[in-house]
Amino acid sequence: PRKLSEEQVKECARFLLLNPRATLAMAAAELKRKHDITIAEPTIGKSVKGKYALLQSDFIHVPSQRNTPEAINARAVWVEGAMPIEHHLRDALWIDESHFYLENARRKGWGVSGFMPVLPSRVGADNRSATLYAAVCPNLGLVHHKVVIGACGATAFLAFLTELRQIVVEKGYHERKRLVIFDNASEHSTDDFFESLITKQANMEKLWFPTHSPFLTPIEEVFSIWTSRQLRRLVQGNEFSARYEDLAARVASVAEEITPEIVTSCFLHTKKFWVPCIRRQVITSESIIDGCHEGDEIADRMDMLTEKIEAALRAYA
Repeated sequence: PRKLSEEQVKECARFLLLNPRATLAMAAAELKRKHDITIAEPTIGKSVKGKYALLQSDFIHVPSQRNTPEAINARAVWVEGAMPIEHHLRDALWIDESHFYLENARRKGWGVSGFMPVLPSRVGADNRSATLYAAVCPNLGLVHHKVVIGACGATAFLAFLTELRQIVVEKGYHERKRLVIFDNASEHSTDDFFESLITKQANMEKLWFPTHSPFLTPIEEVFSIWTSRQLRRLVQGNEFSARYEDLAARVASVAEEITPEIVTSCFLHTKKFWVPCIRRQVITSESIIDGCHEGDEIADRMDMLTEKIEAALRAYA
């Protein structure tokens, strides 16, 4: 097969990086248009992979602060404190929120091997969403949930907690000490947030889990399962359409499938990260599937290009 020159390989690398949804066929067409040469798609793929370690992979947001020394140390301290009270963690209420977008198609793009590229904003993307508020307990399962159309807000979350407090008291979950575990989102740290759930009748104590560490909380894994199952309902049946009007109902319908066994298995999976955290090891995106977590969307993004690729881009600037 015909080989590409070094300049042509560099040009292909630049084309794919600047057009992350481009295919190898499109790169071949671009070479044909510019240089009037015909190159097989596998040849282009092997060339950019061999020269610049460029691969087509899923776009996944990677918070740059996930593995800072401060974050690694905070996780280690949290796990060291959590291990002696594992029985309390199994009885705890884990509370958080998650977003479900009308457009859920998984997209692929070009990135450097060994790095997770950042998903760019796509013109025309439908970002309308529903917000799911939930409280789970490894020993009890799904304790309460509420789906609200639109983005999350403090008012809606406080209303959810008021409903949760009533359920906790009615079912007697407050009769013994129980931890209530949140992430450290700003709206979660206010006095009103906690007081809306904790009353004199409820024997509860709050606990935060560390920043940029969704893999340490079972509710994030529950949200991942919830997402896949609501999409499966859309694909497999005619009960719900892809319309925005059906999004909230489709998300809410999955609640009956979130059994205590599922929540327990999610908790046991989070324990697999305890030892790496105590050893202060880096937690990569290859070892977890990120869910929606406070801090992920506001963290500074890592630059995903190697020096070689940057040099290639500069050469064709």
